Amino acid sequence: MMESGQFRFIKDLVAQEQIDDAGLARVRRLTLLALDIIVILDGRQPDVLTWRELKNPFPMEWEQQREKWGMTHPG
Repeated sequence: MMESGQFRFIKDLVAQEQIDDAGLARVRRLTLLALDIIVILDGRQPDVLTWRELKNPFPMEWEQQREKWGMTHPG
């Protein structure tokens, strides 16, 4: 919604979607995921990669994320 220009500021998006600070923090962490791990949005993720798993701390480095969840780098 931010990228599409629907909202200019995060505070406006948070107000519209009625997200509290904790919810915002959880969702913002997902922006740190390696691009090839975002397959979770399509439902093509490994069984171990669940929303519950993503609520836990995870490495910011993409290669460590791939190792943690048993995924290989594309290409």
